[in-house]
Amino acid sequence: MNVLAIAQLRDLRQLRERRAAHALAVQQQRYEQAMSALQQARDEARAADALVQEKADELQRLLCAGALPVATCQTALDTLDEFEAWRSLLASKLLEAEARVGAEDERRNDLQRQLYNRQRQCEALEPLLRQQQLSDRRAAEVREESLGDDSRPVLPGGME
Repeated sequence: MNVLAIAQLRDLRQLRERRAAHALAVQQQRYEQAMSALQQARDEARAADALVQEKADELQRLLCAGALPVATCQTALDTLDEFEAWRSLLASKLLEAEARVGAEDERRNDLQRQLYNRQRQCEALEPLLRQQQLSDRRAAEVREESLGDDSRPVLPGGME
C-alpha cells in the first residue's frame, strides 16, 4: 500500500467520522426540538386541567348556593364538556409528543453507538496503517540499499 493510498484511507476515515458526528449533532437538535414540543404540550395540558378544574369548582359552588338557573346550568355543563374535549385533545397531543421524543431519543442513541463504533474502528485501523507505512518504508530502504550495493565499482580481481 503506498503512502497516497494510506493518506486517502485516513482522510476517508476522518470524513466518515465527521459525517457521523454531524448526523449526531443534527439528531441532537431534533431531539431538543421534540423535548421542547413535549414541554409545551405538558404546559398546555396542565393549563387545560387547571381551567377545567377551576370551571368545575365554580359551577359546583354556584349550584350548591342555588344561584344558577337551570338553563344557565345546562350551558355551563356544555361548556365544561367542551373544556373536557379540549383537555382530551391536549392529552393526545401530549402522548404524541412523548412518543416523538422517545423515537428521537432512540435514534440519537443509535447514532451515538454508530459514532462510537466508527471511532473504535478508526482506532483499531490506526496501528495497521502505521505498520503498513513502516513496512513500506522498510521495503523502500531495502530497495535503495540494494540499488546502492549494485552501483559500487568493481575493482579488478573481483574485489570491491
